[in-house]
Amino acid sequence: MSEPSQPKTPAGPSRIPPFQDQQGQPGGFKAVLQLFLVPLSIVIVAGGIFLTMNFLVGNESSPEEILDKVASGDSRRRGQAAFELSLRLRAEPQLLEDSAFRARLLSIYESSEGGGAELRRYLTQVLSSAEFPEAIPALLRATEDQDGETRLYATAALGNAAAPEAFERLVELTRDADPGVRSVAAASLGNFGDGRAIGPLEARLNDPAVEVAWNAANALAHLESTAGEGVLRRMLDESYLSTVAGITDEQKLQAMLAAVQGLTKLEAAAPDAERRSGLEEIAKMAPYPEVRNAAMRALQSQEEG
Repeated sequence: MSEPSQPKTPAGPSRIPPFQDQQGQPGGFKAVLQLFLVPLSIVIVAGGIFLTMNFLVGNESSPEEILDKVASGDSRRRGQAAFELSLRLRAEPQLLEDSAFRARLLSIYESSEGGGAELRRYLTQVLSSAEFPEAIPALLRATEDQDGETRLYATAALGNAAAPEAFERLVELTRDADPGVRSVAAASLGNFGDGRAIGPLEARLNDPAVEVAWNAANALAHLESTAGEGVLRRMLDESYLSTVAGITDEQKLQAMLAAVQGLTKLEAAAPDAERRSGLEEIAKMAPYPEVRNAAMRALQSQEEG
């Protein structure tokens, strides 16, 4: 981010695990939403949308009726309907098992290209959580959208899907002018399990936006590369984190938890006495109990393994 450098997250089964918040719930949206250190501006926008549009959640419209509203009307009403649809799909993901529903949703999305930013943005959020392969070409085009948030959500959606045809584009996006997009792209590359990502991720370890470097280090760890280990260790140093302009205590906690996750992955792949000693120190001395507990669980899992 061009202002204070703020945090984003990684995802999945053998993908990077989603960050868990203090109550143990997945943090953020699904990939922006499951991506580590979500750009603060996105969190603020999402919170505002939820507060101002919460009345839509109780709407009794059928999914087909919501699609009708998304497909026609003025741009703002269509945007509101798209947001309503995103809430409905989060509550009822089984709706996407209907191929006809998916086809119509994708058709509406493709026709929104060049339309209002709000509509395009919310529909891209829907596809961020949808993860169906036929959407990949449209999402690849959306990474070139004029609206920055649409581009960010499209990048996140491609990272969630980990579709092979998106790999090269995500590598390109790690060099994007927008640090939010760079950060999400870097985190996304950890989902592919593809060693070709290591070089592009190493190139981001000195990115001027710290959240990009942090996500690159975390993704490298999940690719079992130690190239970003120094960055992960730095993320566990509260005195260093305190020098990041505008960082909050919650963001410090997120960064430390992500660093523990990354170091745990490295330790599982190739045990190292110095790394283990560092995790033992974190388990005793970290300023947040959540971080101490995460380090203790990591050490226990290593002993049991």
